[in-house]
Amino acid sequence: MLRVSTLSPHADSVPGAQIARRLLDSIDDLSEQVTVEIETIQPFYVDGVHVTKEQLRKFSRDNVTAILHQLACDGPLKTGVARATGRTKAEQGVPLEAVLRAYRIGGRVVLARLVEAAGEEPVHDVVDLASNLWELIDQYSDALADTYRSTAEELARRDGDTRRLLLAAILDGNQDTARVFDSARSLGVPPTGTFLIVFAEASRSSAADAPLSVPNSKFSALGVRAHWRVDLEGMAGLLVLPTARVEPKVLTVLAESAINRIGVSPVFTHPHQSHEALTQAKLALMCGPPGTTTLTKYEDVPIQLLMVRQLDASRQLAEQVLGPILALPARERDNYLDTLAAWYECGGSTIAAAEALHYHRNTVQYRLRRIQEITGRSLSTPIEIAQLYVALEALRLNGRRPLGAE
Repeated sequence: MLRVSTLSPHADSVPGAQIARRLLDSIDDLSEQVTVEIETIQPFYVDGVHVTKEQLRKFSRDNVTAILHQLACDGPLKTGVARATGRTKAEQGVPLEAVLRAYRIGGRVVLARLVEAAGEEPVHDVVDLASNLWELIDQYSDALADTYRSTAEELARRDGDTRRLLLAAILDGNQDTARVFDSARSLGVPPTGTFLIVFAEASRSSAADAPLSVPNSKFSALGVRAHWRVDLEGMAGLLVLPTARVEPKVLTVLAESAINRIGVSPVFTHPHQSHEALTQAKLALMCGPPGTTTLTKYEDVPIQLLMVRQLDASRQLAEQVLGPILALPARERDNYLDTLAAWYECGGSTIAAAEALHYHRNTVQYRLRRIQEITGRSLSTPIEIAQLYVALEALRLNGRRPLGAE
């Protein structure tokens, strides 16, 4: 909050007011001196990109004039010029620290000229004038910084809105290929390249939690640029890779950052393929075990993809093949299903399955034998092994619930 000006309500009684008025008569020379001083101390300030020489001259003249008028005249504090400067510099992308430093540089130049112009004025008037000057510099700096920050926040919001709209045009299956490429170009996405779509499941604990949080430094180290969109379903990311060779490292970073399930599309080469890739990433996500942080690549799960596309049919398959086991009491049912799943995961090795489950090998062998008896399907016949595997996967994809369970 700005402090109330301490200037006297009567201009003639303001210490050094006459000195300030004299400087206003040479405002062109003074503002040029401020301009040169800022250029000398901060040469990056005038780079021709953010600020031109003429813009710096105007900045110097407007602000020095406002400060001298405030010192020379009575009336309430007027911060319009400072606020306008803050807004303009935020729009130009000039760092706030650089703008505030320019203010301090200008203040020192004005102070030196005030002392020079004081001549034979009483010392206490010059001291008071200097005190008022720095009070004004502080107040103007506060006003400038307040406006700069609010403008920067508004620009960031607008930029975020624009980027979301551009990304939506790419991801949402717009049939106008030219529009997709235009949106991609505006977003900084090349017309051809190495792309991935990532889709992270929405947080189950809170809608406010980000489904995925990857430190920018990790992607930057790999040369990867990511564009993200969050909605009620989850978080979609269009990743631009430098080469296909970094894909394994990208997947490792994603897996380490997972909060819920993640699906990843195959690599593709043109932005207009993004919508299809997003569909593939969502399907891949559904192939991961519910309630886990599994990362699933689309091309790694062909059987599961077939089933998630036909979930009702897959549930009927699970009931048809594993129905007799699903009808057992919960503990007995789960023991059999866990043992069968471990046997598949261990490549059909009863020894490895027993170690994974922390059971004796005989226990695993007994349960596998009982599964064959109950289902009427053999674990030594390739077709029936496949039937049991597909049924088990279908059950898992449906949350491992019996048909009709809620």
